[in-house]
Amino acid sequence: DPFSLIHPAAQEEPDVVASTIAILRHRNDQRWYTAAHAAAQKHPEDLRFRQWSAEATLEPILSDTGLLVGKPPSAGQMEAVRNAADALLSVWEKLSDDEAPDREPHSALAQNTAAALRFCHRTEEAAAVIDKALMRLGAVPALVRIRALLYVHDDQDEQAIRVLGDEHATDPELAL
Repeated sequence: DPFSLIHPAAQEEPDVVASTIAILRHRNDQRWYTAAHAAAQKHPEDLRFRQWSAEATLEPILSDTGLLVGKPPSAGQMEAVRNAADALLSVWEKLSDDEAPDREPHSALAQNTAAALRFCHRTEEAAAVIDKALMRLGAVPALVRIRALLYVHDDQDEQAIRVLGDEHATDPELAL
């Protein structure tokens, strides 16, 4: 239990809560879902808690085996993903704004935002997030792959090959 070493009076401090969520998440302990949602409710102005709460909603839905093999999502799942996509997009826009130097956006935020948007059939918005992330963060391989897949999704295979560049010759995953 991450709290066992923390004085009870300090357990509600935002940085302690954030550390707890990070530890639970790193351990693949699903209690991080509940902790992230509770933190976002208690600290609605904290962008990391908003992000993590949205990701806690997304993770079980986007990794659902039935959905991965083609089962249509329920209305409740679609609504949850739409809300999470909107929350992540809001966080992304705040953090990726050139005037927001206090916290650099991380590629995982761009990836999760794009995944949620794509799930909601908002591929143009997903592509815009990835394009901006590539500009801000550089050619992070996961972002390059996502951008290439979005081009393939839009039947722009030549653009996908262009964005992959010469890397597809040496990376088997990219070559596929």
